[in-house]
Amino acid sequence: MKKIVPRLITDHITERNLDNEELWLIQTPGLSEEIIKIAEQTAYDAGIKKVTWVPTGGVITCHGGPGAFGVVGLSKQRSDRG
Repeated sequence: MKKIVPRLITDHITERNLDNEELWLIQTPGLSEEIIKIAEQTAYDAGIKKVTWVPTGGVITCHGGPGAFGVVGLSKQRSDRG
């Protein structure tokens, strides 16, 4: 996770051309404080202005398991898909 989380965040921001105003980081119970700190610092280092943590509900927690992690952001460009 120490190697994967920073890469996931930076790749997602770059490849999805995300707006830097806010990034939502998703966590299931069991995500370590160390990974939370690494994720936040990576987002800020990538130019994100605000990081919001979102705890998962029961369905996602069961699906993802303990310590699961996700990244959500808004693209700078609108899709041509109606």
